[in-house]
Order: sequence, then C-alpha cells, then structure tokens
Amino acid sequence: MKQKGFTLIELLVVVAVIGILASAVVVNFSGAQERARDSRVISAMGQIRPVAEIIYSKYNYSYASVCATGNTLNTIEGLQALRDDITSQKPSTATISCLTDTNGTKYCVSVGLSKTGDYYCVTSEGKAGMASTPCSNTTYTCTWTTQL
Repeated sequence: MKQKGFTLIELLVVVAVIGILASAVVVNFSGAQERARDSRVISAMGQIRPVAEIIYSKYNYSYASVCATGNTLNTIEGLQALRDDITSQKPSTATISCLTDTNGTKYCVSVGLSKTGDYYCVTSEGKAGMASTPCSNTTYTCTWTTQL
C-alpha cells in the first residue's frame, strides 16, 4: 500500500528554505527604510532654495534670515515646517548645518544622511546635491560628489 503525504525530511527542507527567504527579505527592508528617510530629507532640502529666495527678496535682499542662531534653519516663511520634517527623518546622529556670510549674500544648508560621510547640501549659488562634507563656514559651499 502506497502512503500519501510528505516525509519529515521534506518538511524540514521546506521550512529551512522559507526561513532563508524570509531573512533575506527582512534585510532588504531595513535598507529600504533608510533610503526612504534619506529621500524625504532630500525632498525637504530641495524646498529650502525657493523659500530662501523668498526670504532674500522680502528681507532687504539678504539671506541672513535663512539661518537662526546656532547655525540651524530659521523658523520664518515656511522654514519651520521644513526644519521639522528634516529633523524627524534624518539619522539621530546627523545635524542640520545652516551658515550665512556676514553680508547676507551667501548661504549654505547641509544635513547628514544615513550613510556615514554622506551629506545633502543646498547653496545660494543655486546648487544642490550629494556632498562628502557639510557646509564650510569660509566658502559657504560643500565638497560635491553629485550636483543637481
């Protein structure tokens, strides 16, 4: 008489294969969450430039009001919402750096991303992109790796 069903070995092999596949999926999802957070930070950083131009034209043709005391984004003209969004999504060890020159003619805003040594930078020169350093307080720009 022929028996129907699976042997214990066959069942154990199937369970092992499912476990391996499940662990691979979990590893991929953790990286996807970091990339999603970085994308949201980059999107919010991209909105800083148009807001900075509004501030420039509204506040005596100066970028000085883009940054607040402590080298962070100010809270005027919509910058508060952008700062809050960036702060909620950036890695906990990363900081937002916002610098303006003494004449108010230049600004630079950067934030660290998930990968150590990666920054996203926006400047008054109309440049934005990936950088290997945060804003410099002498040149008011970053060391670019990719510019948009």
